[in-house]
Amino acid sequence: MNHQADASAWQALKVSLDAQGQLVWQWQQEGQLAVLSEEPGGWWRHFNAWISRVLRLEKWLSNILAACRSFRCTVRY
Repeated sequence: MNHQADASAWQALKVSLDAQGQLVWQWQQEGQLAVLSEEPGGWWRHFNAWISRVLRLEKWLSNILAACRSFRCTVRY
């Protein structure tokens, strides 16, 4: 089984539980329902998610944005 969905399918993934209570990822591919039993993505994507959790990047970013708001900074994307 291929554990990588193409980029357009990533935006339409639906995560749900199967009959055994395990997570599955579903999407439409060429009119058919495709199902993965493992989180989609390659090793690089999984590594980036892991390093973000370990370094608590989300916490850092929220603190930076909070500080920026208190100083009325403009954040541009």
